[in-house]
Amino acid sequence: MCLGAGSFLGCRGEHTVDDEHGQIPRSPEELDRMRMIFMRVNPVLAALDTDHDSETSTSEIRNAAAALKRLDLDGDGRLLPVEIAPESVAREMLLRGK
Repeated sequence: MCLGAGSFLGCRGEHTVDDEHGQIPRSPEELDRMRMIFMRVNPVLAALDTDHDSETSTSEIRNAAAALKRLDLDGDGRLLPVEIAPESVAREMLLRGK
């Protein structure tokens, strides 16, 4: 699977995904959509990506503590699973009282 330039899965620029039928071309728009979905299901990474470009820059790493504090909903200085779970999982956990 390719997520684009700089991806640890690496596509070497060809923007394709392997599936059982071979290579499927991915448009830049589809890659952007895939990156946004990835960030949405990874709240910690999304919190660090303050400029919403689907990359974590040096300045975003420098400001990581402040970004992560925003995830600490109860202000106890710890990030509980419900605070860092993807939206749908967190919502379900909160409804169950966990």
